[in-house]
Amino acid sequence: MRVPLHLLVVLFPLLCLAAHAQSQFDGDFWLTMSKDTKLLYVVGFVDGRNHGVNEAADALGTKIDDPRLAKLK
Repeated sequence: MRVPLHLLVVLFPLLCLAAHAQSQFDGDFWLTMSKDTKLLYVVGFVDGRNHGVNEAADALGTKIDDPRLAKLK
Protein backbone atom coordinates (compact mmCIF):
# COMPACT_ATOMS: atom_id res chain seq x y z
CA MET A 1 0.00 0.00 0.00
CA ARG A 2 1.42 3.35 -1.00
CA VAL A 3 0.75 6.43 1.08
CA PRO A 4 0.03 9.54 -0.99
CA LEU A 5 2.79 12.11 -0.82
CA HIS A 6 0.45 14.93 0.16
CA LEU A 7 -0.66 12.92 3.21
CA LEU A 8 2.95 12.53 4.33
CA VAL A 9 3.58 16.24 3.82
CA VAL A 10 0.67 17.04 6.15
CA LEU A 11 1.35 14.43 8.83
CA PHE A 12 5.14 14.69 9.12
CA PRO A 13 5.19 18.24 10.62
CA LEU A 14 2.47 17.23 13.08
CA LEU A 15 4.56 14.31 14.30
CA CYS A 16 7.59 16.56 14.66
CA LEU A 17 5.62 19.10 16.68
CA ALA A 18 4.25 16.41 18.96
CA ALA A 19 7.72 14.99 19.62
CA HIS A 20 9.12 18.43 20.37
CA ALA A 21 6.23 19.40 22.63
CA GLN A 22 6.73 16.35 24.83
CA SER A 23 10.29 17.37 25.64
CA GLN A 24 9.15 20.78 26.89
CA PHE A 25 7.27 19.28 29.86
CA ASP A 26 10.05 18.93 32.40
CA GLY A 27 8.37 19.87 35.67
CA ASP A 28 9.48 23.50 35.82
CA PHE A 29 5.86 24.51 35.34
CA TRP A 30 5.34 23.80 39.05
CA LEU A 31 7.68 26.62 40.05
CA THR A 32 5.60 29.20 38.20
CA MET A 33 2.26 28.15 39.71
CA SER A 34 0.55 30.10 42.47
CA LYS A 35 -0.40 28.32 45.70
CA ASP A 36 -4.05 28.19 44.61
CA THR A 37 -3.14 26.60 41.28
CA LYS A 38 -0.90 24.05 43.00
CA LEU A 39 -3.74 23.17 45.36
CA LEU A 40 -6.16 22.70 42.45
CA TYR A 41 -3.62 20.53 40.64
CA VAL A 42 -3.09 18.23 43.63
CA VAL A 43 -6.81 18.01 44.45
CA GLY A 44 -7.55 17.17 40.81
CA PHE A 45 -4.86 14.48 40.80
CA VAL A 46 -6.19 12.86 43.98
CA ASP A 47 -9.78 13.10 42.77
CA GLY A 48 -8.83 11.47 39.48
CA ARG A 49 -6.97 8.70 41.26
CA ASN A 50 -9.93 7.99 43.53
CA HIS A 51 -12.23 7.95 40.54
CA GLY A 52 -9.93 5.44 38.85
CA VAL A 53 -9.98 3.15 41.88
CA ASN A 54 -13.77 3.32 42.00
CA GLU A 55 -13.99 2.55 38.27
CA ALA A 56 -11.64 -0.43 38.74
CA ALA A 57 -13.82 -1.74 41.55
CA ASP A 58 -16.93 -1.40 39.38
CA ALA A 59 -15.20 -3.10 36.45
CA LEU A 60 -14.20 -6.03 38.67
CA GLY A 61 -17.66 -6.16 40.22
CA THR A 62 -16.22 -5.84 43.73
CA LYS A 63 -15.95 -3.35 46.54
CA ILE A 64 -13.01 -1.09 47.35
CA ASP A 65 -11.89 -3.50 50.10
CA ASP A 66 -11.10 -6.23 47.53
CA PRO A 67 -7.47 -7.43 47.91
CA ARG A 68 -6.98 -7.05 44.15
CA LEU A 69 -7.35 -3.28 44.62
CA ALA A 70 -5.11 -3.03 47.69
CA LYS A 71 -2.22 -1.55 45.73
CA LEU A 72 -4.43 1.16 44.26
CA LYS A 73 -5.47 2.63 47.60
